[in-house]
Order: sequence, then C-alpha cells, then structure tokens
Amino acid sequence: MSLKSIISFFLFLTISLNAQFDRKRFLDSFYQGTTKEKLVLLSNTPYEDILSIENILKDSIAQLKKIIYAKTESKEPRFLLDIVNINREEFYQNYFGVISICENALKHHTRNLNDSLKILKSIIPAYIKTKNINRVFELNNVIENNRAGIPVDVFNSIQSKKSDLYSLLGLPLVALKYRKLEFKAENTTDLVRFASYNNDIGVFYNHAKLPDSAIIYLTIASKIMDKVLTIYPNNTNHIFFKNLIEGNKASSYEQQGKYMEAIPLLKKDIYYSRLTNNMGSAASSYLAIIDCYLQIPQLHLAKLYLDTAERFISGVDEFDIRVKLCETKSAYYRQKGDLTNALYYLNHYITQKDSISQVEKEKQLLNQQVAFDVYTKEQQLLEKEKIIESGKLEEAKQKTFRAYLISGLLMLIGIVVFLFLNNNLSKKREAELQLKNKHIWRQNKQIETSLKEKELLIQEIHHRVKNNLQIISSMLSLQAGKTDNEEAVVILNDARQRIASMALTHQMLYQKSTLNTVSVKEYVDTLIKQIAGSFELPNIQLNTIIECDNRVIDLDTAIPLGLLINELITNAYKHAFTGRSQGVITVKLWQVKADCFLSIQDNGIGLPVGVEKNSTSLGMELIHILADQLNSTLKIDRENGTSFMIGLFCKS
Repeated sequence: MSLKSIISFFLFLTISLNAQFDRKRFLDSFYQGTTKEKLVLLSNTPYEDILSIENILKDSIAQLKKIIYAKTESKEPRFLLDIVNINREEFYQNYFGVISICENALKHHTRNLNDSLKILKSIIPAYIKTKNINRVFELNNVIENNRAGIPVDVFNSIQSKKSDLYSLLGLPLVALKYRKLEFKAENTTDLVRFASYNNDIGVFYNHAKLPDSAIIYLTIASKIMDKVLTIYPNNTNHIFFKNLIEGNKASSYEQQGKYMEAIPLLKKDIYYSRLTNNMGSAASSYLAIIDCYLQIPQLHLAKLYLDTAERFISGVDEFDIRVKLCETKSAYYRQKGDLTNALYYLNHYITQKDSISQVEKEKQLLNQQVAFDVYTKEQQLLEKEKIIESGKLEEAKQKTFRAYLISGLLMLIGIVVFLFLNNNLSKKREAELQLKNKHIWRQNKQIETSLKEKELLIQEIHHRVKNNLQIISSMLSLQAGKTDNEEAVVILNDARQRIASMALTHQMLYQKSTLNTVSVKEYVDTLIKQIAGSFELPNIQLNTIIECDNRVIDLDTAIPLGLLINELITNAYKHAFTGRSQGVITVKLWQVKADCFLSIQDNGIGLPVGVEKNSTSLGMELIHILADQLNSTLKIDRENGTSFMIGLFCKS
C-alpha cells in the first residue's frame, strides 16, 4: 500500500463528512450579490459543487469575465477569476493548465503576500504532478527566504518536504537523511506522528532495496499503532494507517523472499484499499500476491488471483497497472511452460512500457498547448467584446451629435483604418510565425545534434570496453608466457579466450549502426572463427552452418551466449578428438516459431556418462551457469559423439 492510499482515504472521508451542497442557497446568493461578491462566492466554492450547476451559471460567468476584462483594470477581480479557473483545472487534473494560470497570476494579478501564497499552494502540487521537481526546489527556496512573514500553519501547508522531493527524484537514501532531520525539527511527542516517521523511513529503505533495515522501522511503526489502537480502538483513520504499515511490511518481506509472510499482509491491503475505494493500491497488491505465489510456487493459486486481478484491473484507470499485469501474465505462462503466451505478453509489456514515456511527453505537450490556446482565446474574446462595446458607444454619440453625412464619412474612415490595421496585424502574425518556425528548426537541430553525440558516446563506450578487455587478455597472455606451470598456463589461456568472446560483443556493437543488439548469425560465425584461430589443430575440420536469418539478440544475451559457445567449442577442441586424426564440429542455429535453438555437435569420442553433473572442472560448471542465466534448457546427446542443444530467445 502506497502513500496515495492515505491521501485517497482522507479525501474520501472528507467528502463523506461534508454537508450536501445547497444549490438553491448558492444560486440565490450568487444572483443577489455584487460582481465582487459573485467572484468571492465562486472562488470559495469547490469546483465539484459548481460543476453540478455549471450549465445554469455558464452565461453569468461569461458575462462576469466580460465585465472584468472590459470595464476594470483592478487586480483583485482578475485574481479571484484566476482562483476560479485554477479550481476548474485542478478538478480536471489538467496540471499544465494550473501552472499556466498560476504563473500568469503571479506575474500580473497578485497584490500582496497572501495572494502569492494562495497561488503557491496550487502551483507547487501541480509542478510535483508534472515531475518538475527543480521548479519546486526553486519555489521552496523563495518560501524559505520569506518565512518570517508567513504564518506557521500556512508555511507548513505549502512548503514541500525535501524528503518527499528527493524520493520523487529516485534518491531514497538522500530522502531518508532529510526525513530524519525533518522529524527532529518537528520536536513532537505525538504517537501517530512518530509512527508516521518510522513508516516513512521504512518506505525509503524499501525503495533503496534494503528490506532488512525497512522491517526494523516498519515493525516499530506497527507496534506504536497497536498502542494507539488500544486507546482509540474504533478510530477508522488509525485502523487504516495500521494496515498501510502492514502493506509496506509485505513489500519488505517480498524483497527478502519471505513470500508466505507477505501474502496475508497483502490480502489485508486489498481489503482495506477496496474499503476506502483505493482501486490502484488494491490492484498493485493483487499483482504482488500473484508474484508471491509464482515464487513459492503455487501456480493454481497464482492463476486464481490472476483471473480475479484481470477482471478487477479492467476497471482501474491506471495505465501502469495494466502494463504491470502483462508482465505478471508473462511470468505466469513462462513458469507454467507455455512459452508462446509468455513471449506474447512479454512483448506486449515491453511495447506498452516503452510507449508510456512517449505518451506522457505527448500528453504534457498537448495539455500545455490546450492551456495556452484556451487562455489566449479567452483574452481575445474579452478584448473583442471591449472593442465592440466601445464601438457601440461611439456610434451612439455619432448618431446623436452628427449628421448622416458625417456618420457615413466616419464609417468610411473606420473601414480604411480597419483594413490598414488588419493588414499590419497580418504582417505581424506572419513575422511571428516565421520567427517561431525558425526557433523550432533550431531546437530540432539541437536535438538531432544531441542524439548524434549520444550515439557516438555509446559507440565510444563499447570501443573502450573492448579495448580494456583486449588489454586484460594481453596481460593474461604475457603472464602465461612468464610461468612454467602448465596448469596455470591452461587456466590463463582459458580466461583469455573467455574475455575475447566478451570483447567481440562490444566490438560488434560499436562497429554497427545498432547500439544495443547484434546479429546472431554474424556474431556466432565471427566468434567460432576467432576460437578456431586460437587453436593449431590442422587435423580438425570445422563446419559452421547458420540457418537463422535476420535474428538479433541484445547485449545481456550476447555475452553469456558467447561464453557458452566458447566453452563448448573449446572443450570439443581439447577433448573430443583425443587419439583421432580428424573430426568435424558442426554448429547450427535454427528457428521454430518464435524460438531459436543452438546445436553444437562433434563426432568425437563422446562425453562420458555423468561427467556433466559430477565434473569439478570450471568449464562444465560455467556451461550450466550460463544456460541458467539465459533461461535456456540444455540437452546433451551422446549418439555419434556429443551434441549440446540450447533453447534461446531471439528478437525479430
């Protein structure tokens, strides 16, 4: 259970305790009030209440805006109108709209410190929601510098804790340090606050992947709340907070691998999250329980909760939860042995996860543009209304004091002036558009240059890694030449060959246009030629057959795969043809549906039965370790020599 659970619960409790909105009383007060009284009433009323009568007030609010922008230059009514607009944007969770209105209000409409504090109370949470943490730090510094003139309760309500900000930045250990300082500054003896402090420390340790330390603080928090509940046994808030702590303990147990201890706590988390209508937290706990049952493993219970979670999550409006569900389903089918479905949901998970950041960026840009367009259109509308009203007044005066001829002449002059101004305005807009297009072109060029620099940097990193590995290989070669111990020479040469296979991966990455994947066919072919060149055995014929075109693997798969091939080919050279004059080593790679299989076969003397399990050699041990690292199955066939077959996962 996360911190969002507490916020959602108290919001739910607050709404349920508030008196029902009295529409008739509000409308009576609104229609009988002055312009200022109407604005004060609108700004002090929650937007969810105004929403219920928005259609009734629509024309009146539009008329208010016309009056404010057409007939007065006072900051006060414009500031109150800004508060109304901020409340609306906050209700629809358009945080970029909130930021746009707040920034404009701070520059043009605030009259004193109290007005600025009201704006800061809205703009800081909006910056946090849009993940502009640097701007929050700047505003915190402004508030801190003016602390002497701000009431304590107001200061505490708008100042963001540094611990929370560093946690949002993904720095839990730094957040932990500031949380301790903040609690020390509070100097409180309240038990619930002390429990909250220990819970926060535990959560930060969980985020830092230090569950042992997290459990210590979460246990303290739990015991404190047990004591509080003996005093207030029926307090709903305290019961909820107690189970929030237990949910955080479940996260610690899951990181420790204590899945049976985590499961009952997660079930409680689901119950209280659903009780407080926190569907996102309940969905996260459903997925955590499934992960626990997969780790035990108890696949039938995992399937039961997976079916329930799938139905439940379909009604949860959180894209991250639905993406996580795909990952969980892939893990279930993989453990069940259904590789087709496992691969399908894994690909679905990767695709959706990669699109999250892109969607968020597009959403941010769209919200910014919408907020700007709405504000600009409102300003243009109000200015046009002001011009029209001025024109009507002037026309009335003209009709009263001037003859029709003079009126016609003035109208003609007005038309000429309008056409002239319109022409100048068109030219000005065209110049502004050209300037904006030029600015956009420059930004695109900067982005393109930055991307090229990053690609070159990544290529340089792979190049340097390859060079460093070659240096290590050369050092091992020199060391082998300095010793007379044959066993040590063999060990050093084996290590050098393994390092060379890893260096090959990085060499292929910086030599190709793709920076994170390599071609299986080209990689295996080059690697085998490299291994063959290190052995002087002219009596052995090496036959390499690659039958999987256009398949690629990533760096995390290429390195262990190269080491595995290196071990198998090297072992064949060393041991397969002892006492024979010639032999054949065949390497094949083929595809069956979405899977690839690698076969390394020799027609040598054969691998003795049981040697792959009982051997104490590093080579055989590495072969099994690397196969496990690749999540692959390793099959050994001793018919007509020795054959090793490995199942692989290859991208299209």
